[in-house]
Amino acid sequence: MTKLYLVRHGQTEWNIIGRIQGWGNSDLTQEGIDSAVLLGERLRNTDFDIAFSSPTKRAADTTKLILRDRNVEIKEEPDLRELGYGSWDGEFLKNIRDSEEFIEYKRNPALYKAENGGETFLQLQKRTVSAINRIISDYKSGNVLIVSHAVALRSIMLYFENLPIDKIWDIPPIRNTSMTLIETDGKNSKIILYGDISHLKENV
Repeated sequence: MTKLYLVRHGQTEWNIIGRIQGWGNSDLTQEGIDSAVLLGERLRNTDFDIAFSSPTKRAADTTKLILRDRNVEIKEEPDLRELGYGSWDGEFLKNIRDSEEFIEYKRNPALYKAENGGETFLQLQKRTVSAINRIISDYKSGNVLIVSHAVALRSIMLYFENLPIDKIWDIPPIRNTSMTLIETDGKNSKIILYGDISHLKENV
């Protein structure tokens, strides 16, 4: 049995000011750093066999803060990147939220065409699920830490819940440094925790 610890990166500066990150990046805030450290403390007795991180700096930094001085190999996995937003990367949300394309992005995700040069939700899910299945195939037992992004993690959870892509905004939110725990034997999977942030409630 393999346990997948799916984590969203810590809060970033762009999260606070409302800029879309996608394949772009901004640094973790102090709260983001502190929250990642708290999650690391929560998981201090969990022996990880391997860690996989999205290549973005915010995810890589979060991974390192969780593991701190532990001797755990961290592998960069490009397919764990956030949804690519094309020309929206780095844009302020307030500047695009009233556009027809953004309205469709929110209301009709299955029909969203990513005419901004980014990715559709189906394209995102194809690569994220491919990455997850490769990890499960390579690590048939033990504990695996996976650090990714909000929409990317939503696409993965739809897969585990056997839900269609148009439900991507209907499932529970994936907050910064939230942890989702999945147990799987490669054929059958069970969601043990979903977007859990109990390590933050009394500390941040």
